[in-house]
Amino acid sequence: MSEEKDAKIQELEAEIARLKDENSKLQETVQWMHDLIWKMVREREGQKGDPSDGTAGWRTFCNI
Repeated sequence: MSEEKDAKIQELEAEIARLKDENSKLQETVQWMHDLIWKMVREREGQKGDPSDGTAGWRTFCNI
């Protein structure tokens, strides 16, 4: 019985480690996406042009 419990504990510890690793990778992906979105927003804000053709800066388009 004790061996079964020890095996189950080891199995659960391995699963916890796997989930922590997966969570870390997902957090890195979310951070990368966040950074990319803000980079694109900043680039768009820096553009000049006509709001009707999508080339205006973000603030110009929103009348800010």
